[in-house]
Amino acid sequence: MGNPHPVENSLSWHPTLGVPFLAGSAVKGLIRAWVELNDDDLSEKDKKKRLMSWFGTEKKEDVADKAGDFIFFDAIPDECPRLIADIMTPHMGEWYAKGDKSKASSSDTVPADWHDPIPIPFLAVNHIALVFNIAPRSTSIQDTAQQLEHIFGALEQALLWLGAGAKTASGYGYMDKDDSFAKQLLKEKVQAEKQQRLDKLSPEQQQIELLREALQEKQETQQKEVIGGLLHQKLKQCVDEAAEWSNEDKQILWGVGDDILRYLSEGKKLSKKSKALLNTLR
Repeated sequence: MGNPHPVENSLSWHPTLGVPFLAGSAVKGLIRAWVELNDDDLSEKDKKKRLMSWFGTEKKEDVADKAGDFIFFDAIPDECPRLIADIMTPHMGEWYAKGDKSKASSSDTVPADWHDPIPIPFLAVNHIALVFNIAPRSTSIQDTAQQLEHIFGALEQALLWLGAGAKTASGYGYMDKDDSFAKQLLKEKVQAEKQQRLDKLSPEQQQIELLREALQEKQETQQKEVIGGLLHQKLKQCVDEAAEWSNEDKQILWGVGDDILRYLSEGKKLSKKSKALLNTLR
């Protein structure tokens, strides 16, 4: 709100991305405020140690001899935010601006009920999903993973209870954790690791691995499928293509195929047709 702007009421825009954001310095200050004022689980000694480690000083006004062990990046949106036009109506603008500076009290610079409200419109963020990034400054920091867990825990509590910015009294700046984003990141990580494993396999082994994963997915979701279903069709297609495969790959496929057919048969004996399908791999 206090930044220079043609209409006097500014919004913090990222200097290169042009989106609303929360500066890394604000993220750092928010976490520090939570540790100093609200982290009751720490003794005074442990609190000072944490402040020195994370931020480089025990007190905010101290001059740091070194940088803190962690870097606090700008929090930027992961999707297009929604903006709205909001309005505030200060009743005693002259009192707020000049009341503490004026030696002689006047009708304009005292808080009283004869002042008129002055509507001031301003731009605000109605909905935003911010991504917070914090990284260790060096690889030599001890217990990095555990400390990062504590830092993000403090950040989550600070955003939930303290809020970011100067208009928290009006309801601005409070945020809570979006678990769906963390789940999406985990999903993408699992997919990347899966792709890395597949890339190291031969084309034949990749098909076998995909079959095994399809069976595992069916078992985990307990989605039963009858003989002739999609999983069975994938197996049959793979068996048909295995005519030119090595004996080793055929035997691996035979084992996976046997697991699939027994699963589809719900523990019953394999039919002659199923046995015949597997026997083509011998």
